[in-house]
Amino acid sequence: MQDDIATALLAAAFNHTAERQMEQPHALYERLRNECPIGRSEQHGGFWFAMRYDDVAAIARNFRVFSNADGVAVPRHPTSPMYPLELDPPQHTELKSALTPLFHVSQAEAIAPEVEREVDRMLQAMATSGQVDFVTLADYIPATFALRVIGIDEEDRPRLIEWVDFLSHGRVHPEKAQEVGANFAGFLVNLIATRRTEPRRDDVISALFETNVPGMGGLLTDDQILRTVMVLIFGGLHTTRSSILESLFYIARHKDVREAVIQNLDNDKFWALAVDEFLRYSTPTQILKRQVTCPVEIRGTSLAAGDDIMICFGSANRDERRFADPDRVVLDRSPNAHLSFGMGPHRCIGQNLARVFLRSTLKAVLRRMPDFQVPDDFVPRYQVGEARAMVSLPATFTPAAT
Repeated sequence: MQDDIATALLAAAFNHTAERQMEQPHALYERLRNECPIGRSEQHGGFWFAMRYDDVAAIARNFRVFSNADGVAVPRHPTSPMYPLELDPPQHTELKSALTPLFHVSQAEAIAPEVEREVDRMLQAMATSGQVDFVTLADYIPATFALRVIGIDEEDRPRLIEWVDFLSHGRVHPEKAQEVGANFAGFLVNLIATRRTEPRRDDVISALFETNVPGMGGLLTDDQILRTVMVLIFGGLHTTRSSILESLFYIARHKDVREAVIQNLDNDKFWALAVDEFLRYSTPTQILKRQVTCPVEIRGTSLAAGDDIMICFGSANRDERRFADPDRVVLDRSPNAHLSFGMGPHRCIGQNLARVFLRSTLKAVLRRMPDFQVPDDFVPRYQVGEARAMVSLPATFTPAAT
């Protein structure tokens, strides 16, 4: 009885926006997976959560019972709804189908050499200093190339990073969140209006002007384009940054992994598996919401229509029922059906770009500064929320001769 009460209290206190819980969440996830895989938190007005891989994957696939249309964030995102993430089929299917060719693997791989060269250029500029904070690199590379693909000028990158960071991690301050959300939306309103008057470019915004989605009324309106661009910015600027930093930190702390990745820098088959394993281990988006559309039972727990349930990808990707030795990076793990890009119809459209950004950045760092070290006493701090990202990752390395 006392154990049941303790578990219920633990579940009731679960809060993905609490730094004390989410800076190092995996022991908590393991306990909840084992003792309370479907639980009820009383934070943020109350929500259910799912912690085990099989439950998270099943909920993510079943859009008829578990809908995205009410938004995927708790607290609610001030920029909702964002498309196609916060749409359900058939509208979601139509819009995502129109967008998918723009993010095809061939499109992503075409820019991989340029990404690696740009990382190397940045590292060369630091080469004589012998020190670096990898956050600078992890902010710059995904943002620069993702914004270029979307069709946003590089000069706008710093403020977009600032807005996305706050809206991903600071929504517990609702008045400020509304202000930042309004600034973000206002920027996109002006951008889209300006781009309407300019010649077509080879980018996502220009393609969206010509995108016809019958279920959304035909050619997309400016508001629909804004909501689509917004979610692409969130994905491009934030999630890959987290995986880059977590991967570099793991490499710094594990000699065997460092040796293996350096020995295989030109082995494409090795990197195909390694990148997905780093993504599983880091899981940039830890948790997202679905809303229940009709009464349903999961593991003997009854959920009512209108209930919110948070599906925890971060816990699912460490579920020992699915992954052997889940808290260790196994570079040749196969199969590796991780959930870092989600599952089902809402699987991340930008996954090919994310893999290229992560792989190209890691390879360039390991070529340029293979002996980089993170201080032994370094303890990472994290921005938390639906996404989880390291605040800083300082390192030293052997400086190049001047």
